[in-house]
Amino acid sequence: MKWSRSGGYRKIWMNAHNQEEYQCVYCGRWIPAKSITVDHVVPVYKAKHSRLIQLILTKKGYESINDMRNLVPACWQCNNKKGKSTAYYWTIRASLGKHQTFWTVYNYVKVLLLIMLAGAILKFFILKHL
Repeated sequence: MKWSRSGGYRKIWMNAHNQEEYQCVYCGRWIPAKSITVDHVVPVYKAKHSRLIQLILTKKGYESINDMRNLVPACWQCNNKKGKSTAYYWTIRASLGKHQTFWTVYNYVKVLLLIMLAGAILKFFILKHL
């Protein structure tokens, strides 16, 4: 059935993306191939039960819910947390997380924010003790 999970989607995806490690599109962690999950960005449950989602996927040219464009590598924790959600957060993260440049910028900004926070905390304690 077009909007049902196929039994072999993970194997087909893994064969098409043969790597020893995969980066989770949602959190950026590197996961060994044996531990990675293959997530449906648009969840099977939603596609099965929503005519609107079926229409959107059909208009985008998806042949089924198991279309390679709807499958992404995800760590178990993120895949479990996402569940049946179609929230924009997960969709955007799945789209951006496919690109290494996103993770480079993301980590750079994270480090800058931590440095700024550490500076603010240090400034607070120095001013407090003057």
